[in-house]
Amino acid sequence: MGIFHRFLLFLFTLVSLAAGGALVVVAAKLLPERAWLEVLNQYVGRPETYAGLALYLLVGLVLLFSVFSRSKEREFRGEVTLAADVAGRVQVSTAAISDVAQRAARTVHGVRDVRTKLHVVHAKQGGEDGLRLSMQLVLGTEAPVKQVADEVHDVVLQELSALLGLENVELALGVSDITAAKLPHQPRVS
Repeated sequence: MGIFHRFLLFLFTLVSLAAGGALVVVAAKLLPERAWLEVLNQYVGRPETYAGLALYLLVGLVLLFSVFSRSKEREFRGEVTLAADVAGRVQVSTAAISDVAQRAARTVHGVRDVRTKLHVVHAKQGGEDGLRLSMQLVLGTEAPVKQVADEVHDVVLQELSALLGLENVELALGVSDITAAKLPHQPRVS
């Protein structure tokens, strides 16, 4: 639900609470019948009242339909089918796909850290659904950002294609931080 729908929900909730509170006051007979009938008669039949009720109903319908709308892209957890035929099918977990992409990205000079999210992009009108891999990179200052990003893009797509056979992957790269901190020295194991 987007920010606009959340704001509408906030307003809708406030108006609903006010109307509900007024109904409780009337039902509990905390307000004399004559007093609330005078207020009601004052607003019934006025164009502003009809406009307000129409707006209230319209906002309610918009919120109702936004509940049932499906986003074209959602984060995906589970398994992706790589191949399927009569003999069976081959599936790979999304965690494995993310792990392959992260390892491939870390081989590029200048990449310090990688975070990934895998999304399913639903195709329109019977097409094949695709995958969108969002990667947030932490880069060092030892190489130009554009050069590192281009190399990460190429290396990751090549690794996903070669190792997993995934061709229909959209890769979105973002740089979340650029750091000048030195990499920790890790002794080699022999």
